[in-house]
Amino acid sequence: DQHRGWFQTSLLESCAVYGKSPYKAVLTHGFVIDEKGRKMSKSLGNIILPDDVIKKYGADILRIWVASSNYNEDLRISFENLDRLAESYRKIRNTIRFLIGNMKGWTKDEDIFHNNLPSLEKYIRHRLFEVNLKVKKYYEEFNFHKAFQLILSFCSKELSTLFFDIRKDCLYCDSLRSNLRQSARTVMFDTFNCLITWLSPIIPFTTEEAWQSWREEVNDSNISCHLLNFNQLPETWSNKKLDEIWNKILEVRNVFFFSVEEKRKLKKIKSSLEVKANLYIKDKSFLKEVKDMDFAEILIASEVKLVEEFDKSYDFVAENNDLGIRIEISNGVKCPRCW
Repeated sequence: DQHRGWFQTSLLESCAVYGKSPYKAVLTHGFVIDEKGRKMSKSLGNIILPDDVIKKYGADILRIWVASSNYNEDLRISFENLDRLAESYRKIRNTIRFLIGNMKGWTKDEDIFHNNLPSLEKYIRHRLFEVNLKVKKYYEEFNFHKAFQLILSFCSKELSTLFFDIRKDCLYCDSLRSNLRQSARTVMFDTFNCLITWLSPIIPFTTEEAWQSWREEVNDSNISCHLLNFNQLPETWSNKKLDEIWNKILEVRNVFFFSVEEKRKLKKIKSSLEVKANLYIKDKSFLKEVKDMDFAEILIASEVKLVEEFDKSYDFVAENNDLGIRIEISNGVKCPRCW
């Protein structure tokens, strides 16, 4: 009806009368169907009303379903699918909550100059720059599902399991004015602003709630997040070389966590903090780039020693022998104050 009716007749009449199209663009989508691929109808009793979804999950979950669907095809909807999307929503909401909680008391006086930031913070800014370009491009192309998946992956991979996981210690334990803590908060401020603008078209109620909570915290004007422009991030944040270095670090980190998990299955350890590790990396140029980094902090271990000699008896050895790791139980003592 839409294609043969409204779009077609309005186009024909406008071209005949005014000599131009009545619209700049038309975006159309497939039918909404149930999880079995059947058309929704009262006789089948498989209709899911938007009101029922909103009552159970809230309007933002319904909007996430719309945004995460590939509208070039028919759109499947079920409460099972909505449950999965509710988990994705919780991941995003918890990410924003973590940022707001750890930015408490933030002022621009804390801002650390980009060149003085630690490597991890520079890498997160690099990823912000890359994701920002892609999200803007996807929105311009109406690829909402690609934009949402990219943002969700960024929250899970770069933020939750990397940046937040590594920086929790310094945020909770370092002095308020320590350079490391201020660096982390500087980049958290950037991340929060990016997430709000990226997500506000998809989950407007959540982003507005978060934004107003933050504006109240810093006693700023009560402008809505929906009046903000997309961020134009500095080109200086883009760093391909740093991206390559951190991709290699993430490989090492994955190997370490795999080895820890194997020890955990054998009930030899409970946490990565209980271990010390000997780490062999064959790539000498990479080692030069990371010589000043604290691998114990990056891997969340008690101690990490970079060794020069390769040993086939390591707990994990890469196929081409360019990476090896041995894990042992640390003889340190758990500090009751830190815990």
